[in-house]
Amino acid sequence: MSVAAGITALRVLLADHGALTLIGAPQMLAHTLYKIGSLGLAGLRLEDVRADEPTTAN
Repeated sequence: MSVAAGITALRVLLADHGALTLIGAPQMLAHTLYKIGSLGLAGLRLEDVRADEPTTAN
């Protein structure tokens, strides 16, 4: 639910401002944007996407 709300917020910001650059976005967000086809939106740019650190369950 929160991911969908975040994506909606990004789309609203993009619509309101015409351009949006995300700097240091987590890799998972970039991947999600790619999977839903939002990386192709005009005016949306990603810079310096952070690599997610691996986690382990002990």
